[in-house]
Amino acid sequence: MLPKIGPYAFNGLDDYMEFFQRRGLYPTAKNCGYCSIPMYTSTRNRSDGLVWRCHRCRRTIAMRTGTFLSGQKIEMDNWLNLVYYWATETPVKQAIVHTGLKPKVVIQQYRFLRDLCSRKLLATPAALFGGPGVIVQTVERCFSQSKKNGCGQQWIFGLVDTSTKPTRGYLHYVEDREATTLLPIIEENTQDGTVIHSDKWTSYRRESTLHGIADNRHFVNPVGEAYTKQIVDSYWNKAKSKFKAMKGVKREWINEYLDEFMWREEYGKDLLQCFENIIDHIAEIYPQ
Repeated sequence: MLPKIGPYAFNGLDDYMEFFQRRGLYPTAKNCGYCSIPMYTSTRNRSDGLVWRCHRCRRTIAMRTGTFLSGQKIEMDNWLNLVYYWATETPVKQAIVHTGLKPKVVIQQYRFLRDLCSRKLLATPAALFGGPGVIVQTVERCFSQSKKNGCGQQWIFGLVDTSTKPTRGYLHYVEDREATTLLPIIEENTQDGTVIHSDKWTSYRRESTLHGIADNRHFVNPVGEAYTKQIVDSYWNKAKSKFKAMKGVKREWINEYLDEFMWREEYGKDLLQCFENIIDHIAEIYPQ
């Protein structure tokens, strides 16, 4: 069973069902699609322990029909266990041992949660970085040159606003580090008048002139900015530590993990906050 998380303790399927319905993951009422009358809950040996049943035609509908778990066979208590392990950043292999679930199921659900992080970030765009005279530092890092897991050389480009506390950042996997590739990312995520610190400041300045944004961003050489570099390195090292723990990430999954990292920076600074917010965001994205 799920360990106690903050005020929550689960002792049986009834507790899980009450939690799912109270948090908006499962509906609290449903009408029969044939008779158009309210259905009632009935016990039946299915994944959730209960089904919706119609008084008149006796048809039944699984509790999870039309929810985020629709069509999936994982029991709701096992699913909530996985949310707990994901929230605590428990590695997949350990989550498999703890839950007894098949590796495919655990990997699938972890990816589902990462996808939710991406969808939440897209639905709630963060405030643009910088501002007139505010310094934003670019980040270009190669965090893997291994061919294991189909990785190869992987480059991450990002922006770190050193004027905020805690530090705000944005990271994205890029296929190349050409100024023509990176400039649109800078323009989309920073305010006009922002001072961009970058080792490639001359290249950015040249390309920005060609693209007509030279008057909106100021590209300068970050010489002597030891304090700024320390903040940027600290932010990057936090992101990189997650990849190190996994010993490699498939190229097509990199942005998923980067989105998860940024989501945790914004919504999951501790276990309880992470658990509460991912539940709330599921309810937002899959309303009942």
